[in-house]
Amino acid sequence: MGEVKKNNLVGLFLRNKPAFILMKIYSCKSHCYASRIAKDVDCTYSHTVRIIQIFEKSGLLIFE
Repeated sequence: MGEVKKNNLVGLFLRNKPAFILMKIYSCKSHCYASRIAKDVDCTYSHTVRIIQIFEKSGLLIFE
């Protein structure tokens, strides 16, 4: 992983919402929909989808 990409991930995890989004995804027992995650985390849908895309590009999760 490149140094710039690594720093971006560290900065991402230092924020509350991305950490809450990731925790919510991993705690889902059935299907996790972005709209439901956004509502539970009190975040906009578009911001939630953008954070999920960053997690996917980083290899942290696969969201279908």
